[in-house]
Amino acid sequence: LPPGLASGEARLGLAAFNLLHHGVWPNFGLSTGGSPLLVWLEALAIQLFGTSPWILRLIPAMAGISATWVVYLWAELWFGKRTAVIAALLMAVTPWSVTLSRNVESAALAPLLLASLLYFSTRFWHASSLRRALPLAVTVGLAAAAGPVGWGGLVIVTIAGVVTLVHHPHRPS
Repeated sequence: LPPGLASGEARLGLAAFNLLHHGVWPNFGLSTGGSPLLVWLEALAIQLFGTSPWILRLIPAMAGISATWVVYLWAELWFGKRTAVIAALLMAVTPWSVTLSRNVESAALAPLLLASLLYFSTRFWHASSLRRALPLAVTVGLAAAAGPVGWGGLVIVTIAGVVTLVHHPHRPS
């Protein structure tokens, strides 16, 4: 691993390196920050681009950028284009969001996973079909592989779904 890494970055980088070069699969333990998904993504980035501190920081940065876009898509479905632009802007500049996307920790995936779960759940709610179920199923699987951060997102979306079903038992037309 290259020098100049924080302890969390080094821990996840080492887990990704061990996956690539020794076949050691990550688990939900402390050595991976509880997120095998992040280790798998870091290993992919290392395989494609080599080892450097910037490569290890690439996945959280891309997750943060992607989360901003997915928040826009989700907010547009529920509230319209103007509110979606405001929500995306807030997601892009809010200090907690920026900080999460700069840290190589499992929490960096939380905004993207939660926004993706909400977006794909909403699309599935509006029109159930296999075409809309597949992205939702993939996102649920990724959230499950993300460890406690993803599990929290699954709980939040499940609660939101139950509340929606109670208050709006009929699907929108």
